[in-house]
Amino acid sequence: MALVPLRTSKDTTDDVSRLLRRLEERGTDLNVMRAMANCEAAFRNFLRLGNSLLQHSKLDPRWRELAIMRVAWRNGSEYEWGQHVSIARAAGLSDPEIEAVKAWETSDIFNEQARAVLQFTDEVDSLSQVTESFPEVSSFLSSDEIAELTLSVGFWSMVARFLVALQIELEPGTPGFEGWQRE
Repeated sequence: MALVPLRTSKDTTDDVSRLLRRLEERGTDLNVMRAMANCEAAFRNFLRLGNSLLQHSKLDPRWRELAIMRVAWRNGSEYEWGQHVSIARAAGLSDPEIEAVKAWETSDIFNEQARAVLQFTDEVDSLSQVTESFPEVSSFLSSDEIAELTLSVGFWSMVARFLVALQIELEPGTPGFEGWQRE
């Protein structure tokens, strides 16, 4: 059970209520958003930043989703993993690639670019300097894309930590680390 209330438009006020109402009307009022609505001052900007990284980024969605799946696995966030499986597939990741994110270092499924993105993700997520991965990543990503990848890793690491710490439950029917593969 979540450690904070999962807010709705009926139990919030003003701006947060309006934002939640819009999400509810679209059927996109996920538990993560309902929990984040407890942070009234940050809620609108949380939604904006997440949306900008998902919808308006120059970074190839494949690289973004590879990084997000790795962040979810590293941080033990089944919620984030389950929410991003379908997004990762839509971005072009195969189920074997998604599974291999868990132990990418020993997998031979990824090309050098994907391996560089995963190494970069691990370095950023562990708060390390990106000394090992930067030369390779900068050989195929622009400085804008590198900045967006770094921000994406940081953003979804924050979200993963929020979800895990506050024990936010998966929505019914959303897979976790197991049972997410297509039959």
